[in-house]
Amino acid sequence: MQQERLVAHILAQYPLAQPQITHLGTLWNTTYRVAAEDGTRYNLRVCNPRFQDCQDLHDELVFLDFVAKRGQVQVPQPVLNRHKEFVTVVPTPDGDRLSCLFTWIEGQEARGRLSHSVLYQMGQSVAFLHEAAKAYAFPSEGDGFRESYCYDDKLVRSHREWIAERADEIGSERVSLLYKVIDDVLAALTVTGKHWDNYGFIHGDLHLGNFIVQGEQVCVIDFDQLGRGHFCYDIATLMVDLLDEPGDFDARWNSFQAGYQAVTAQPFPDAQSLVPFVTAVKLAFLDWYYNSMLTRTMQAQK
Repeated sequence: MQQERLVAHILAQYPLAQPQITHLGTLWNTTYRVAAEDGTRYNLRVCNPRFQDCQDLHDELVFLDFVAKRGQVQVPQPVLNRHKEFVTVVPTPDGDRLSCLFTWIEGQEARGRLSHSVLYQMGQSVAFLHEAAKAYAFPSEGDGFRESYCYDDKLVRSHREWIAERADEIGSERVSLLYKVIDDVLAALTVTGKHWDNYGFIHGDLHLGNFIVQGEQVCVIDFDQLGRGHFCYDIATLMVDLLDEPGDFDARWNSFQAGYQAVTAQPFPDAQSLVPFVTAVKLAFLDWYYNSMLTRTMQAQK
């Protein structure tokens, strides 16, 4: 089925009169801006055909709807289709395609707009997300809710597998170093533990591009990596991105922390406590580099 026909078939499942469709981009999923006849705008996500887990997508949208309805932080709210379902499934000759529709979030990404006010509101937004996680449910083993998306000891242990597979490329000395780093992070996570005030469902991908600035308001988008993890992992993801930005990191970080603490206590006692989570984020980046980015580059060169 051609993409245009697929999108038309998907949108027919919603009560939208003569929608105007604009392709926004394709990275993993494909996204579109949809403008209804009355001027209301939406964001349509058509999932990658390799993504076939309807339950995982449904869980993401149920949690996001819960956050949106709390009204503390602006996020894209999932829209129910004609069948009162968040996930729209369209059969094609190549198998089912999954999709979902969200309310549109207007604005520009926070990168390049990191004023004190923006960083303060980013801190508040992250704190509100973590407070929503505390109010939602504590992840339990075997319940299936986003269980394949983990940013904790399970993810850290999994790095040993791809490091062993890529050992020749990485080099024996660096492999030994990486194994030592993994052991150190796991030891730190064991000490930290998993409690309602430090662990729950987290965004999982809180880089600067997923904060949208709209006037004086900050919104958070792209929850497709929602999963189980320490709240510190979310915070460390943002910290790593901020460290790469030109400018005064200390002042920006202080602004972010002030915003977070205006909502709730930080889930870490001091900066040193964040180090294992920063390391975990960097291990995840190496995983992406060796097993996604590098693989695509090598395939493109063939």
